[in-house]
Amino acid sequence: MKTLVLKCAAILLVTGLVFTACKKSSQSFESNGAITANILYACNNCPGGGYLIKFTTDTNTYYISNSLTPFGITRNTKLPVDVSVNWKPDNTASAIM
Repeated sequence: MKTLVLKCAAILLVTGLVFTACKKSSQSFESNGAITANILYACNNCPGGGYLIKFTTDTNTYYISNSLTPFGITRNTKLPVDVSVNWKPDNTASAIM
């Protein structure tokens, strides 16, 4: 009986460690910044355009290739537009053109 209790305790301990070790990071951030430019390309081999965003806590300017129309920002929107962005780190690798 004692060995059965010890085996059950060991199984519960190992199961608990597995589930805590495989936990995904849910870290997210909120940043304030401004969309500063609408990039339009007129060449055949260029990507389809996008926007530039500058965060208040960062010296870099970042390129956004996604459409911002669902958020009410179109090519006719007067820029800069102040924004608050919730984001998560993206650790996937991609090609740089």
